[in-house]
Amino acid sequence: MKIAITGATGFLGRALVASLIERGDTPILFSRAQTAERNVVRWQPSAGEVNRDDLARVGSIDVFVHLAGAGIADKRWTAGRKKEILESRTNGTALLAKTIVGLETPPAVVLSGSAIGYYGSKGDEVLTEASPPG
Repeated sequence: MKIAITGATGFLGRALVASLIERGDTPILFSRAQTAERNVVRWQPSAGEVNRDDLARVGSIDVFVHLAGAGIADKRWTAGRKKEILESRTNGTALLAKTIVGLETPPAVVLSGSAIGYYGSKGDEVLTEASPPG
């Protein structure tokens, strides 16, 4: 399977990429870095840009995993940093949604994660950041 991943150089992303390669899948990395790597799609979420030539080159994507966003543990949470964290998630997610909708063959599965918080199974109960863990 071809599995696109944002945040592939982060803590979870690195482990996911290694696991996918080990099981024989093809990771497609969305990266802000300029590179000529074959399985990389260049994107700039803060500018709202995805490189269309890269998208065309990698072809159809079976699964999309969105893990990108500013780190939450590496800097002090100033007002500016909180804004950066929020915008890194909202801008990136909005860009990916727009990109996926525009694909000729959208992926069968899209997963998006933006935090390390967790919530237990609560059925139909709506969960928020204020909900207790477990």
